[in-house]
Amino acid sequence: MPELQVYCIAIDPTDSRTVYAGTSAGLYKSTNAASSWFAANSGLSQYTFPGSIVSIAIDSADRRNVFVGSGSGIYKSSNAGASWSCVYSGLSFPALTVDPTNSQVIYAGTANLYGSESGATAADIGVLKSSDGGLTWQTVKIATGYVRSIVIDARNNSVVYACTGGGVFKSTDGGGTWGSVSGAVVLAAAFSNNGQTLYAATGDKLTSSTDGGVHWNVLGTPLAGVETRALAVDPADSQTMYVGTSAGVFKSIDGGVSWTAANTGFAAAVIKAAVISGAAGTQRIFVGTWDGVFSSTDGGGSWSLANGGQTGSVNNLALDPRNAQTLYAGILFGGVFKSVDGGDSWSAANDGLGITYPGIPTTYYPNTASLAVDPADGAIYVGSSNGVFKSSDGGGSWATAGGLTGYVYALAVDPAHSGVVYAGSYDGVFKSTDGGATWVAKNSGMPFSKMVYSLAIDPANTQCVYAGGYGGVYASTDGGDSWTFKGPSSMVYPVTSLAIDPDMHAIYAGTRGALYKTLNRGSSWSLVNIPATHTGDFTSIAINGSTLVAVTDGGAVFKGSTVW
Repeated sequence: MPELQVYCIAIDPTDSRTVYAGTSAGLYKSTNAASSWFAANSGLSQYTFPGSIVSIAIDSADRRNVFVGSGSGIYKSSNAGASWSCVYSGLSFPALTVDPTNSQVIYAGTANLYGSESGATAADIGVLKSSDGGLTWQTVKIATGYVRSIVIDARNNSVVYACTGGGVFKSTDGGGTWGSVSGAVVLAAAFSNNGQTLYAATGDKLTSSTDGGVHWNVLGTPLAGVETRALAVDPADSQTMYVGTSAGVFKSIDGGVSWTAANTGFAAAVIKAAVISGAAGTQRIFVGTWDGVFSSTDGGGSWSLANGGQTGSVNNLALDPRNAQTLYAGILFGGVFKSVDGGDSWSAANDGLGITYPGIPTTYYPNTASLAVDPADGAIYVGSSNGVFKSSDGGGSWATAGGLTGYVYALAVDPAHSGVVYAGSYDGVFKSTDGGATWVAKNSGMPFSKMVYSLAIDPANTQCVYAGGYGGVYASTDGGDSWTFKGPSSMVYPVTSLAIDPDMHAIYAGTRGALYKTLNRGSSWSLVNIPATHTGDFTSIAINGSTLVAVTDGGAVFKGSTVW
C-alpha cells in the first residue's frame, strides 16, 4: 500500500531541524530534520470533513505560534503544536502564511466548495487577512476562490503572491489589490532564504523565478510519477528543500537536483472504503484509498492498483448487488467513477453532479461522503456535502433527491423494499419511502447531539435499523420511528462504520482504534482482537460470506472470519 499523502510542509524559521507536515491523517512534526516524525493532533478536529491538514504557517517572531488550515477552518497552537484551538470556523484553507516582519499579519487562502457558518463560500472570500494575530479576519478579495499557496516577500511585506487554480496573482499593497503575473497553475510556492528567488511546484516540476514571477525556469522533476503538492525551503540554507507529495515527504540537500524519501514515522495511506466481490474461492477485495483503488485476489496478501481511468482520492466504494462486475467509487470533491469490468477500468459518471460559481469557469463536485445502490432497480444514491443525489440510469445522469440538504455522511437502502432509503447526517437520520423524492426526520429517542456517521439495515428484518454516531450505536425496530441506545457504553469516539453479518446474527461497529462485535443485537459487546499498534478510525467494514474486511484511515486493512 502507498505512503501517507502530504499536502503541506513548514520549517521552523529559527530551528531548521524542526519540520511540520500536514497530511491526510492530521499533522506530523519532526525535530530531527525529517529523520523521523510523530503526530501532533491534540485539539484538531478529526470529524469535520475533510480532517486533513492542508496548510501550515509558523510565526517567525515566536516559533511557538503555529497556524494550520484544515477542512473545517483555521487552528492555532501557542505551544509549538502540543495543543490546538480553532480561530476561524468553516471553509477549507489550503494556504496560510504569517508576515515574517509583522507576526500580527496573517493571510489565509480558501478553497472550499460549501459555505462557512456565515453562509459565505470560497468564491465569495478568496483570501482572508488578520492584522491581530488571528483574533479577527477580513476578506481580501481575489479573482478566484481557489487559493493553493500564499507567500510574502520578506524584503517588502506589502508584496504578496497568491497561487491559485487560475494562475499566480501578485499584490503590492498588502492584499488590497491583485494583478495576474502568470497563468501557470502552481500548487505550492516558497521564497529562498535571501528572498531573491521564488520557487514554485507545478505538479511534477519545480520552477524558480528571480523577477517576481514574470519569468520561470524549470529546475527539474523532483519525483517522476507523483504530484508535488507542498514545498518548503530551509530558511538557513536554500540548498535544503522539502516537498510533500502523493507518496510522502522527500528531501533535497542540493537545491532540488536529487531527492530522498523522508517518511520514517508516518502512517500508511488513508483507507476509506472496502467491498468484497465474488463467491468463496474467487473473492476479490477492493479498498478505496486517498491514492486510488487497490484490489487483492489473494485475501489481502498482495495488492495492485486498480485505477485505470480513475483519478482522485476515493472516499467510498459500492458494488451493484445485481452485477458484481459493476462498481462505483465516490471521489473527494471529484464526483463518481464507475467500473463495469470488475475494477479493471473506470470512467467518470458525473453528469448532473457538477457545481459552478459565478465568474469561475471550473466545474466543482461536492464531496461524495457515502454511496448506496438499490438492489431492486439499481438506482444509485450519493450522500454528499450538498445533500443527496440520485441516478436512475447507472450513473449516466444525476439529480438532487428531494429537499435534503447539508452533509450526508451515510446512506442505506432497504434490501427488501425498493425506494426506501435512510440517510445519516449532521442532523440525525432521515428516511425516504419514495426513492428520495421526499425525506422525513426520524430522530425520536436520538440524543441532542445526533450526528450520524454510519447506518446498517438488518437484511433478515429490514424494520431493524442501526445508526452509529457519537456515544455509540442506536437501534430502531420500527423502521426508524423510534430509537434506543445500544452501547457500547464505554465508547468515547463516534461509530464511523457499521456492518451486519446475517449468517452469524452479528453486528460490527468500528470506531477510533477499536472494532466491536455483538451477537445479541447490542445487549452486550466485545472487542474484536486486533493488533495493539493499530491507530485511526475504522472507516469501512465489508462482509461477504464468512470473510470480513475492516479498514482504517490509519492505513490498516484487517481480514478475518466472521466467526471471530
